Amino acid sequence: FPKMGINWIPRDLLLLAPGYLNIFENPVMLQFIHRYLGIAVFVFGIFTWLKLRGLGNSNFKNTLNILPMVLLLQVILGVLTLIWYVPLWTASMHQLGACLLLLIALRVVYFNRQA
Repeated sequence: FPKMGINWIPRDLLLLAPGYLNIFENPVMLQFIHRYLGIAVFVFGIFTWLKLRGLGNSNFKNTLNILPMVLLLQVILGVLTLIWYVPLWTASMHQLGACLLLLIALRVVYFNRQA
């Protein structure tokens, strides 16, 4: 991490033909998408936290302040899962972290609409 093997963009990214099958059946492409989508979610989440942290009521602020911690936890679990070659416990915690992140994001949206 952060490279995939020795390259930033792996050679086997477009291995299958026809090309659309790579999105559904090529594990290298799926990992590539998952990794960079995760980085985008992390950056967007931190940006959202920075922009909204001074707004809203106490419920909104408390929930919003949990967001960067859950984002960081999710990234750490994802990286550890890759580095340690996908042990079941880190993979499961990474899945649980995704559920927790979704719940926190929904709660932020809910309290933001109430404010």
